[in-house]
Amino acid sequence: MNVPRYSKGASFIALALLVTPALAGVGSSGGDFAVVCRDTAGRIVSARTADLFEAEASGLTLVASSGDTRQDYMRGILTYRELAADGRPIGRSEENHYDTIMESLRFVPNANALANTSDLGEEMALPTGCHYEQLAVFEDATLRIFVNEEIWRVLGAQDRAALFHHEVFYSMYRAAGEKNSLEVRRAVGKIFSTEPGPSLRDIAHKTRTECFGQERRGPSTTLTIVDTGADKSAIYIRAFLDRVNLVPMRFEVDQRIRPDGFEVAPTADGQDIYARVRDPRANLRQTILVTEGPFRGYGFEFAYRYREPLSLSIWNPQGRLIRETRFTRCSSFDPSTH
Repeated sequence: MNVPRYSKGASFIALALLVTPALAGVGSSGGDFAVVCRDTAGRIVSARTADLFEAEASGLTLVASSGDTRQDYMRGILTYRELAADGRPIGRSEENHYDTIMESLRFVPNANALANTSDLGEEMALPTGCHYEQLAVFEDATLRIFVNEEIWRVLGAQDRAALFHHEVFYSMYRAAGEKNSLEVRRAVGKIFSTEPGPSLRDIAHKTRTECFGQERRGPSTTLTIVDTGADKSAIYIRAFLDRVNLVPMRFEVDQRIRPDGFEVAPTADGQDIYARVRDPRANLRQTILVTEGPFRGYGFEFAYRYREPLSLSIWNPQGRLIRETRFTRCSSFDPSTH
C-alpha cells in the first residue's frame, strides 16, 4: 500500500492549543528544566528554560520580551488564539488565571530541594559548563508549582512566562498519558517564536465540518474537515486522545467530504450515538504515516464509508491497533453566519 507521509514540511504537530488555559492534571507530577551555565566556582552565569534555549538552538527566532512576565504570558495566550483563528481579547478570566498560577508557586532554595522528575526526554548537546537542571515540579495532588529559586532569580520575564505555559500544557498532556516533556518544550518554544507555523486562521473564511469523537467517556478527538476541491478534502487533527495540538496536523484524503454528509445514528446496543456517513459515494479508507511529533512512526487510518461511522484509528510502529475513535457528531460551520 502506498502510504502518504506526514512531515514537518506539511505542518507541525505540537502539543496544546489552549484558548483559555486552566490548571489541571492527574497522575504523576511532572516538571520543567532549565539550561544553566555555571563558572568554575559553581555560580550561575546564565539560565534559560529548556523550552526557549532549545527553540533558539534549533534555529527559531524568539519574539522580543516585554520585560514583564504577566504581559509575556498574556501574549502567549493571544498566540494560541491567533493560531486557532479565535479573535477574543484577553479578559478577566485570563488575568485571574495568571494570578492563580502566581499563588500556586512555592520556592525552594535549589535543585537539591526538588524531586528529579526524570521526564526530560531527548536532550540537546550543550556548551561546556552548561547542564540541564531541574527548574520546577508541578505537584498534581495540590496543584502547586515548586520552583528552584536559585535559577528563578536569574530568569528573565519571557522565561518565567514560558515556564508557566509549560506547566499548564504538560499537566494536560500527562493527564492524557504523555511520559516526557519533549513535545511540550517544542510547542512552548514555537509560541514564543516569530514563526509559530501554519494555523486554522488559514481556513477561517471557509465553510468546514467540525467533528468530535469520544468512546464511552474515554479520551476525545476533534477534527476539522475542509473541502479543497478536485475530489479531495483536508483533515486537520485538532486533538487526538486528549492531546490538543497547538498547530493541527494536516493531511489530505482522496475524497470530497461534504458538510451535510452525516446523520446521527445509534450504536448497536443503543447506548451511544455516532456520526454515520450518508453519502453513497463515500468509499475511503486512507492511512497516513506520521514522521514528526509524539506519534512519530505511527499510522493514522481515516475511514469515510457509506453507512458506517466516521472514524480515525491509530496503529503503533509494530502494527498493533492502539485506538479507534468513532465520531459522535459532525456539524457544518459557516463563517458567514457567525
